Formats: sequence, C-alpha cells, structure tokens
Amino acid sequence: MKNQLLNNAHSKQLVLAKNAKISLPINNGFNFVRFDDISHFYSDKNYSFVHFIDRSSFLVAMPLKELEKKLSQLRFYRNHHQILVNLDHIKRFEKGDGGVIILSNGVQLPISRNKKMEFLEMIKQGII
Repeated sequence: MKNQLLNNAHSKQLVLAKNAKISLPINNGFNFVRFDDISHFYSDKNYSFVHFIDRSSFLVAMPLKELEKKLSQLRFYRNHHQILVNLDHIKRFEKGDGGVIILSNGVQLPISRNKKMEFLEMIKQGII
C-alpha cells in the first residue's frame, strides 16, 4: 500500500502548461482558475473551499474527495482528511505530532499523523 501511494505521488509530477486551468463548479456556474494560483483546498462537508496564494478563497460545489480524484495525476496531495495541498507551494516542513507544512504565502497546514511517514518519504525521494 505504501509503495502504491509513493508510485501515485511520482505520477503527480505531471508537467502542466504555464497557464493551465481547472474548472471549479460554483452555485451558479463555473470558475476557471490557474493551477499555479491554488495553494490548497479545504473540506466543508459536501463542499470545499479553494484557497489561493494571495490568500483569497471561494466555495466550490464539490466535495474534497471528488477534487482529489480530479487532481490525482497533478501535484496535489491529501495531507489531512480535510486538506488537499498544492505541492508546488510548500516552502517548509516542521516536525511535530504529525507535522506542519508552511506554504509560500505563510499559511500553515497540519499533516495528519497517518500521513507523516508517507510525506517524509516523498521528501526523501525528491517528490517535494
């Protein structure tokens, strides 16, 4: 299982065009946003919030589980049951109970204890 997760993480290193976008459903339509601008997604039951590097955000009419499926081949990682993070915006990792990821915009996100070893292995293998 661990090797399967790491192999999946390797496949997340897909290279995107500089201005590649994703369509995100909202209540009255879709918003189109650049992958590079997204720092992370945060779950709120059957909805999610998309957070950007400039610290703005909006509600997405899609659960985190569906976003994870949609982004599974890209550089997004489920570091916590409520969080899907853009690996390209991780600036620092601080050890702790599970650990804390610090993003390029200063936002701090927890890593669940269950994901810590997998995350450290990704660092060791140069995925992050």
